[in-house]
Amino acid sequence: MAITADAVVLGPGGIVQDHSSVWSLPAHLLPALIARLRRRPVAGLGLGADPLRRSLSKRLLRLALAGAPIVVRDEYSAAAMDSAGLDAEIDLDLAWELLHPDPVVGQGLTVALGPVAGPGSWRPGRRRLVSDDIAPVVAGLTRLHAAVGGPIRLAAFRGARDERYARLIAAELPNAEIVPAGGALDAVRSAAVVVASRYHAVLVAAAAGVPVLADVRQAKLASLAATDGLEAHVTGFGSWDEVVAVPPVPSGGAVRSSTGATNRALQHLREACRSGEG
Repeated sequence: MAITADAVVLGPGGIVQDHSSVWSLPAHLLPALIARLRRRPVAGLGLGADPLRRSLSKRLLRLALAGAPIVVRDEYSAAAMDSAGLDAEIDLDLAWELLHPDPVVGQGLTVALGPVAGPGSWRPGRRRLVSDDIAPVVAGLTRLHAAVGGPIRLAAFRGARDERYARLIAAELPNAEIVPAGGALDAVRSAAVVVASRYHAVLVAAAAGVPVLADVRQAKLASLAATDGLEAHVTGFGSWDEVVAVPPVPSGGAVRSSTGATNRALQHLREACRSGEG
């Protein structure tokens, strides 16, 4: 597609990182690098970024995006871009632009957990997936469910990899229902409480006015939990021993306002395409 495209957008999502594998970032950057070689305009939109560990990663990122509009979703990502030698503006994660239904009084506990890439770099991250031991997870969820009541739904936000982990949890929680990715948003929005290690599960819960316990051992979730205006919606936890009490119920769904940076970047791309500039 990048061979024939008039412009290329890198993103959205937390794809600017090189800790899961040496292959991940180059694979994501390839369309933008091809566009640069073809002198086509590029932009980065809705990006999440972690500090890059390798000088080659930083060099590739600059080749792909130097001088282009770059819009990231939080201050943590902006700092990571700055450490790579790039300036970025901050705007909403693009998922805030979804049509979020009005908050309703939900029932039960929805759990959105999944594995992450473990130590190593040469093997693809999908082959190095690690997750928390089941025992403390089940103990924490059991304590919380005793206070919440209702159904337990295990929502697989990342598809098959989350479903495999959900089956391990469900084996210890016989009444739990596994919800595939296609039903994950509804499972979050209809819950009384959400427990999540998935970024967009936390975001959707906050937008729906559902109190959420977020695993802030991941930097991107810690950054989301610390975002101005989300303090009443997101309660962070750093170990499963902390998953005990039902978090306070917010008065409504979280509302976020755009800075306009995404629209400015899109306008830049449109103008560059009209003028034929690279």
